Amino acid sequence: MINEINKEFENSDINKESDEDTTKKGVFFILNSSGETINSIVVSHYSGLKGKKSTQKIDRLQNLEMADSGCEFIYKVMSGSDSDYWDIDFKTPTGKIISYRKNECNIRYWDNGVVIINVIKNFKLYIKFSESGGCHS
Repeated sequence: MINEINKEFENSDINKESDEDTTKKGVFFILNSSGETINSIVVSHYSGLKGKKSTQKIDRLQNLEMADSGCEFIYKVMSGSDSDYWDIDFKTPTGKIISYRKNECNIRYWDNGVVIINVIKNFKLYIKFSESGGCHS
């Protein structure tokens, strides 16, 4: 009897770890504060010195890594220099596009609940959603 209970406990621990992995690596449905689902993110990188543009489309949001705390997601973007900037476009299923221009090393907050935090020197884009928005797995 005790052995059976121990086995059940061990199995539940294994399932728990598996669920945590799924939460971090699974598909995320990202909402802005208007309740619209964001189903793709397009990051366009512009070189300030050469005027060149390159684009990354993040349409499979499971490519975003969930950070250790809160509704925060990390996505690696192209490298650049201090004169570079990014346009970040959030696209909803209805086709509406919400766009932001982002200079490197700035921190900006937006009223619709989407917060872009610092495209930093190791070139990760941090996307955080305020209390008025949300993220759901």
